[in-house]
Amino acid sequence: MLRTGPSGRCRRCGNRIDFYPRADQRPFALHPAELAIAHMPAAWRWHLSCGIAHPYGDGSAWCRIPHTMLCPDGTPTAPPACTSRRYTANLPSVPAA
Repeated sequence: MLRTGPSGRCRRCGNRIDFYPRADQRPFALHPAELAIAHMPAAWRWHLSCGIAHPYGDGSAWCRIPHTMLCPDGTPTAPPACTSRRYTANLPSVPAA
């Protein structure tokens, strides 16, 4: 059974994030929705196993990404262009600059 991580809001941008421990038990903030791996750089891909966040490698077509990759108040790291309905429907709201 997949354990769910506690949800919260980013202190910098206010968007929702889910916290999961890594294998070393350090908390890790992930974007709350699964995204298609075809649209994510390999370094951004993470997956959950038994409530633990691991670098991607489970072979599924979906992944989770670190919140820092989308945080509009952090270092600019724009996600790649995408037309996937599942991807675009679950992106956090980003305030206009």
